[in-house]
Amino acid sequence: MTRFFLLAWFCAFSFWQRAWCEMAEDGHETAAITQEDIRKLKERVARLERHCGLSLATASSYEESDDYNRALTLLKQGDYQKAGVAFRHFCALYPHSSFLALASYWLGVTFFVRGEYDEAVKAFDICLTKWPESDKALDTRLKVALCYQRLDQTEKAQKALASFRQALEANTSLDAQARVRFGEQADALERTLHTEEPQAEEPVRAVSSHDHDAVPTVPLHHEKQTPQAGDAQKRAI
Repeated sequence: MTRFFLLAWFCAFSFWQRAWCEMAEDGHETAAITQEDIRKLKERVARLERHCGLSLATASSYEESDDYNRALTLLKQGDYQKAGVAFRHFCALYPHSSFLALASYWLGVTFFVRGEYDEAVKAFDICLTKWPESDKALDTRLKVALCYQRLDQTEKAQKALASFRQALEANTSLDAQARVRFGEQADALERTLHTEEPQAEEPVRAVSSHDHDAVPTVPLHHEKQTPQAGDAQKRAI
């Protein structure tokens, strides 16, 4: 980001220098600058500041989307340690990002797939507190239940699973295929909790190669809809 501020400063300096030279060429002496000259200079600088401000915001959008994509790529590649660091960095660097809910969810996933279930629960709880209606809310609730099951905290797992089922029933926008898949996963977890038999932990692939949570590396306007979770049917469990 520093390079953009340096660029803006250089543009402002060059503009002042050019404006000063133009006045000199028009017969103005530096000691005889009028209030009208100052007013014109201020107007020009204001226009420049507006222009530079737009350029910096655009550059920030580029960096933001690039950072998110880099973190998600690490996750897809199975480098969960580096992906976790990258998503944590993203959340700290872009606290107002429209991708913050997704980035926070994926941060929790990096803990989950590494077996750091306590940390995963903390991350997922933050997601549910801040973004209870996000595209990843159902995934998050189910993963919380799974975390507690794998921590042998059966009572908490049952409560989390009940919360998941309630949210699943209340979600009227979910397509039938995803609803069935969620239901099957919840049923399998519930059977495990009732029989108190350890659940086989399947090899985890946190993100599908066809995942669409990656954002394009172009400036994105934050007033637009957060990118839809294209892997809603591809569970990270």
